[in-house]
Amino acid sequence: MSAFVTRLLPDQEGAVRLGLAGLSGVMWLFAFAPYGGWPLAWGAMVPLLFACHQQPGRRVFGYGLIAGFIAWAFGYPWIALMADRFMGIPYPAGHLVTAFHGLVVGALFGACLWAGHRLHRATRVPLAYTLPVAFVAVWSTAPNVFFCNLGHATWRFPLVLQPIELFGTYSLDFVLVLFGGLGFDLVRHAQRRDPKTLLGSVPGLLLVVAWLVAGAVLQSHWETHVDTLPTKRIGIVQPHRPSSFRVAPPEPGYTRTRPFEMALSEPLAAQGAELIVWPEGHSYFFTRSERVRGAFEEQVAQMGVPLMMHDKGPDFFEHALDGSVNSSILITPDQGVAGVSHKRMLVPFGEYYPFTNEYTWLKPYRMRGGITAGRRPRVFETAGMRVQPVICYEMQFGRFVADAVGADGVGKIVIAQTNDGWFGGDQVFQHNSSNILRAIENRVPVVHVVNDGPSEAWDAAGRLVMRTPHLERGAYVADVPYDAHGGGTFFSAHPDLFVNAVRAVFLALAAWAFARRRREPAA
Repeated sequence: MSAFVTRLLPDQEGAVRLGLAGLSGVMWLFAFAPYGGWPLAWGAMVPLLFACHQQPGRRVFGYGLIAGFIAWAFGYPWIALMADRFMGIPYPAGHLVTAFHGLVVGALFGACLWAGHRLHRATRVPLAYTLPVAFVAVWSTAPNVFFCNLGHATWRFPLVLQPIELFGTYSLDFVLVLFGGLGFDLVRHAQRRDPKTLLGSVPGLLLVVAWLVAGAVLQSHWETHVDTLPTKRIGIVQPHRPSSFRVAPPEPGYTRTRPFEMALSEPLAAQGAELIVWPEGHSYFFTRSERVRGAFEEQVAQMGVPLMMHDKGPDFFEHALDGSVNSSILITPDQGVAGVSHKRMLVPFGEYYPFTNEYTWLKPYRMRGGITAGRRPRVFETAGMRVQPVICYEMQFGRFVADAVGADGVGKIVIAQTNDGWFGGDQVFQHNSSNILRAIENRVPVVHVVNDGPSEAWDAAGRLVMRTPHLERGAYVADVPYDAHGGGTFFSAHPDLFVNAVRAVFLALAAWAFARRRREPAA
């Protein structure tokens, strides 16, 4: 019996390797929001690579899974609350869903690590170069429910974010993994005094230095430019409503035709707000009731300021989509309803259950009140601005937002409407870490209005303009620098270029590895 137990336990070397993989996971965990220990992201790969050094592929995958599981299972505890509210799995059993999510993302992390090692061994290309290629190619292709880039971990370090205006946050992921691989190689060089290792690291080090120099130059340029811009006054209504599937009755003293959000909006108009924004998160019956629409349009006309609100219900504006849609709605004083933009990227298990439309036997398990996805991005022309609406989950995806901004990004401002009250905990801070990335990727101001707060406004240089309190009701005005003649970047015009190029390199390396393997038996 004791011999059997001994075989299950790792030896001393195996325990050290497990500890190194665990350390890597902890470093990634504390690098991301809400902790924000961004320097850890630059070294988090190094202990993991030492754990995997000279190990077979299955152990490389296993160590990567351990690191990824620690980072994503312990970094997303709010998934248990989501499982309770959306899936009916009571707390604390919902932590099993948290653990399952950690295993899935950990397996993806391990697959990236395994692929990088496999390419290195088969092609003899240094690991520092095959690893970032594999991470970008695999991570960008595999499904991930609560998506984030590794670059999200650096949201508190604006200098290093600046070059993502060229190729997006995946290019920063590439640099982070490259730096970790170079760190591993240089430590090994110090141990072995191998000049080949040092020489092979030079191109990668030059790329990292070029990235940082470009970041410093771009940051100085954009901060100087933004400081010369006029501002637009954006009114932010933060109602702090409880999140519920049930339609809540009007608060005491208010009605369907005059909700308290409207009462919060009127002082903002008096303060000079040029556009007022409500968050996602409450059903106003605006899309269902002509009486409610008429009352809202009348009150907006009296305020004299456009209102960008949010509602769920039928596609009352164009009647092009069946079922319920999640919509951003623009009401102007002179036109009434002037534009509607439907959410296109839906939250799996939160707004729909995957596969229930494709497989008829799953239809009894469809989510109550599931949402129909919109078909194309819309732009609101109002208050002298071109407003690009983004709804909640969509802010996580750099390529999605860049595609919406597009090649005609001149004069655009991204305004996101969100309800993170479903999730509690630190989820909102993880969500908000995308704000600075989207602002820099597209060089447009970003205003993110959140039901429970904190709501944020960022300028095109990646500087925080305003942050509202968390879990407080209020109305605020943000003076946001706005460039009517600027906006949009190379990445906005070509959001898939970098990722597709890296995928092509990955496939070329895989083909080379296959060819070498075919030649070796013949030799």
